[in-house]
Amino acid sequence: IRSIFLFDTSSLTSGATISATILSLLGTGKTDTDNKSPNIDIYTTTPVSNTSLSAGDYAQFGTTSQTGSPIAYADWSTTGYNVFTFDATGIGNISKTGISTFGTRNANYDVAGVESEMTTSNGLAEFSCRYSDYIWGSNKPKLVVTFSLPPAQAGFLFLMI
Repeated sequence: IRSIFLFDTSSLTSGATISATILSLLGTGKTDTDNKSPNIDIYTTTPVSNTSLSAGDYAQFGTTSQTGSPIAYADWSTTGYNVFTFDATGIGNISKTGISTFGTRNANYDVAGVESEMTTSNGLAEFSCRYSDYIWGSNKPKLVVTFSLPPAQAGFLFLMI
C-alpha cells in the first residue's frame, strides 16, 4: 500500500532558503499478521494531477528516501503523529513555487524489491494514517518547513532631469 500527500508550498517563493522540513502523519493503525516487520518512509511522487489521483499514480513513486531513516513497524504510533525529518535530499525536493508531492512506501520490501511471501491466508502488512480528506477534518498530515528569506535589498531610484 502506498499513499500520496500533496502540499501547496508556493508561498515560500524562489528566494527562500530551507533549513529543515518535517512531515507528520497521524497514525490510526498498523497490521503485520505474518511478523514481517515492515517499515515505512517518505519518497517523491509525480502524480499526473495535483487535484485528483488515478490508478496510474501508484507507479509514480521515487526510490530515494527523503529522510534516510524509515520508521520501523514497532515504532509506528497508532495514537499520535509519526514524524519524518527530511534530510538534505528531502529538503532539496520541496517546491518553493508550487506543489510539493511526497508519498509513503515500505522501504525494506517494496523499495528494496524484496518479495515477501505471506505465510497465512490473511497475510497483511500495512500502516494507516489520517488523510487530508478525513471526515472529521482534524489531525491532517502536516508539512512544516523552516526557511529564511534574503534581507530586502535597498532600492534606489535615479531620476534624470
